[in-house]
Amino acid sequence: MEKSMQCKYTKQEIEAILAREKFEYHRIELPYGLHTPGQNRAHSLSVFFPDDFHGQSLLDIGCGLGYFCFEAEKRNAGRIVGLEFKESRYKQLLILKDILNSKIEVVNCNFEKDEYTGEFDYILLLNVVHHLKEPIQVLRQIARMTRKRFIMEFPTFRDTKYKIASRILFGWFYDRLPLIGVGSSTNPWIGQTFIFTPAAIRAILMYHEQLFSSIQMVKSPIKGRMIAICDK
Repeated sequence: MEKSMQCKYTKQEIEAILAREKFEYHRIELPYGLHTPGQNRAHSLSVFFPDDFHGQSLLDIGCGLGYFCFEAEKRNAGRIVGLEFKESRYKQLLILKDILNSKIEVVNCNFEKDEYTGEFDYILLLNVVHHLKEPIQVLRQIARMTRKRFIMEFPTFRDTKYKIASRILFGWFYDRLPLIGVGSSTNPWIGQTFIFTPAAIRAILMYHEQLFSSIQMVKSPIKGRMIAICDK
């Protein structure tokens, strides 16, 4: 049975794990040319990831299967912590960490309720803010924990789910204004609490309080979403 020099699992063992676990959400590259069947986020790396972290620390809140944590490890990050609330994804993340012989730290944690603390050079909050009950409070907490850069990916009024649920026809027009939309966290298909326009995010993080010195807004590769790159 074939084994990689850097992997204690055989190809057959990893294939059996992939068949058993039914991974989703992120595509994670594994030894022997294998990978999980989730979404490929490689196109997002060039948008907001440095080529080299030079030993800097990173916290990924709502890290899913840990794609960005593993990519930060490849780019020479120092301490890397992934927080994942869903227990099923957390358990799968531990399996992937073992397969990849990774040194990242993994915590089963609800950031909004469990009061996770610490300071990190980089903090990620990717496609999480619209699931939070108290998003503004969380954003302020993250700002206090950020030493260098905070990166947030978020849906806007042009997000497909929100447009259908709210029956908004011209999301692009509303996205020009500093607005917050109310979603429905009880609807399992929508699963959104609040939607923020880019102008609203900028106002919360820079004008309510001077939490960051600059914010760059760029289009996400995901349709209807934006990425805020916030520097201290």
